[in-house]
Amino acid sequence: MDVIFGPLASAQVPVLAAHCKARAIRLVLPFTQHSDEAYANPHAYAATTITPDQHAAVAALSHSFFASQRLLFVDCGEDADNNGLAFTAALRRALEAKGTTPRQVSIETDGEPLRAALDSLRDNLIVFNSSSQKTLNIFLPRLRTLAETHPQYRISMLGYPEWQTYTDAHLANFYALDTYLFSPFYRNPLDERVLSLERTFARWFGQPMGDSYPRYGLFGFDCAFYFLSGLAQYGAALDDNLPRVAHTPLQHGFRFVRPSAWSGHINRNVRLVHYTREETIEVLRVNP
Repeated sequence: MDVIFGPLASAQVPVLAAHCKARAIRLVLPFTQHSDEAYANPHAYAATTITPDQHAAVAALSHSFFASQRLLFVDCGEDADNNGLAFTAALRRALEAKGTTPRQVSIETDGEPLRAALDSLRDNLIVFNSSSQKTLNIFLPRLRTLAETHPQYRISMLGYPEWQTYTDAHLANFYALDTYLFSPFYRNPLDERVLSLERTFARWFGQPMGDSYPRYGLFGFDCAFYFLSGLAQYGAALDDNLPRVAHTPLQHGFRFVRPSAWSGHINRNVRLVHYTREETIEVLRVNP
């Protein structure tokens, strides 16, 4: 075999990994809980970007993509969650390593502490220390009111992968607040390629693709297309040509790196999804 995708069950991973390692078969592990195997098995590929790698990639943007903006951390108090605290901590470390002390404020009912921290001469990038929908429900109306009441301040937001699932309730706010989300995956509901594949899936299988987060039908398609295209292009030399594999993802992108000479490959792809004030959606690559 050239490549095996899976397994789903964690208990099966060591057995299949040993089989693939002994026979030099590529093993694509789709889920983050299996990523450790890729650090020890040179024939394994961890296909899902783990959360710390996402945080590190976006934190590195603080002095490149977002270099001209003033970053403000908004403390959500008791609504702060572990994901938000971990991300803002990574972002804070990146800023402090470059000699910048980030500003942290709270957002009260009238928004005055945040307004006092805004810079009228440059863009202000707001980062909440919570990724939850509850946070958006509470704070986005206040932040949007602040932006509309004080148009002299240019306000943007930087948010989390989970926010993709809240667009039904907050799409207008995302547009109005020039919102960026970081994510290892994104399904563009306006992309005709995505819609065409989903229609074909429904026709073949007699039911629509599962409406999960992410959509695992699209994840499987992207994995198969990437590896089978790579094998068709490069054959046994695929591992030496991974960055050259021609692949425009429907949902999941891939940027495989090998942490050490004896390890497998880890996907460190992260993208920014930008909801612009012009009510368009841009997908920007974080990684080179």
